[in-house]
Amino acid sequence: MATAMRVSALWRYPVKSMQGEQVDAIELTTDGIVGDRRYALRDPSNGLVMSAKRVPDLFGASASTGIDGMVAITLPDGTTFDAGGADAAAQLSSWLGRSVELAEVAPGHQSSYDMTLDPPNDGADVYEIPSPPGTFLDLAAVHLLTASSLQRMSDLRPDLNWDVRRFRPNVVVTDADAGFPEDEWVGRTIHLGEEAALHGMMRTMRCAMPLRAQPASSGSVALARQVDTFRALSDFHANDLGLYASVSMTGGVSVGDRVELAAL
Repeated sequence: MATAMRVSALWRYPVKSMQGEQVDAIELTTDGIVGDRRYALRDPSNGLVMSAKRVPDLFGASASTGIDGMVAITLPDGTTFDAGGADAAAQLSSWLGRSVELAEVAPGHQSSYDMTLDPPNDGADVYEIPSPPGTFLDLAAVHLLTASSLQRMSDLRPDLNWDVRRFRPNVVVTDADAGFPEDEWVGRTIHLGEEAALHGMMRTMRCAMPLRAQPASSGSVALARQVDTFRALSDFHANDLGLYASVSMTGGVSVGDRVELAAL
């Protein structure tokens, strides 16, 4: 009998492009995960949302959600403050050495970010990309990644570091088939536990984020800048890794929940 697929890890990123938090459970709504990308930094000169695609320093800070729902931002020097506080933007501006705003997601609001289509080249032309209305997401409500896909890339390029943090998934699934199993989940319904379900939209196209250096966090080692991540993914998997998904059934998801594909 085949081993059942399970949710092995859940991640939430309270501030876009900052280090996130690994959690035991999440709540899915039609817009995505409650508390995920709740805040984002914005460039007041052009109104665009900032991300580590273009501002790698953002990875140096981390964000976590307290039991009271407050989001705490911690800067590299250990300074911690409330993202909803009156001085949050000023503290972030001082840290980054440039004027920034800190915005909280609002229903119906439309925002955009910019990125290059040539991830290894930070000096390449950039393009403005709209986020889904009422979110600071790149494209989809949920990003799912299987441990099998990471293992396959590690087998193909064992000289590279394939730490899951490079790819910033929300849901990590173990015990899937070998290879890149989530490729076959495009167009499928994926049940997570007893309540929630996702609809596979498309393979996840990789940008500059997996190439970026990241600091050590939560007992994990620091990640060095690794441009060959892009080259390896391009050589072996069309620069895709993971699955973008929408929410087809809302509800709670916990680590250890069974993952099942609906019948075709």
